[in-house]
Amino acid sequence: MNWCCRWTTRRGSTPCIPLFDLLRKVRRRLIPWVVLLVVGGAYLLQNRRTARKAALLSPLILLVPLGAFALWAVIDFDGAFTFFHRVLFSNDLWLLDPRTDLLIRICPESMFMTMGSMIALRGLAILIGVPAAAVGLTLVWPKSKQKEENTWNANRTTRRGAAYRPKTFDVKGKR
Repeated sequence: MNWCCRWTTRRGSTPCIPLFDLLRKVRRRLIPWVVLLVVGGAYLLQNRRTARKAALLSPLILLVPLGAFALWAVIDFDGAFTFFHRVLFSNDLWLLDPRTDLLIRICPESMFMTMGSMIALRGLAILIGVPAAAVGLTLVWPKSKQKEENTWNANRTTRRGAAYRPKTFDVKGKR
């Protein structure tokens, strides 16, 4: 059991045990989906250039809003902290009073900063690792039957153009 699950609120319940249990359930259910989506995406996007572009640009979907939130937290930590907790929690149990709540007295602010930086580093490692795995799969996955050349050259037989006229050479020089 985690150290934070030992403390109780004024109402006598431990609010973090169900949160950790929910986190573990979600993680157990999402990891196979991530593997399936990465491998399935590499298979479906057999055009390697497109797959690599998608894999390299996809982290921006999360990095841009998270980077904006991190910048906000650097500028105004209290505002970002309050917003984060108001969005995540429907009650005010996250508001702790140093006079009555033991957690706020035994846990220094540096501990929460360390936990936040560990979460950020792990998240960043995942945001870099998953696209790197997808790019790696495009490098080792068997090539598709279709060539990845210019479509104009690849579809030479189907494009329309001037009709083919065989050249004839007259021996006598007459036409």
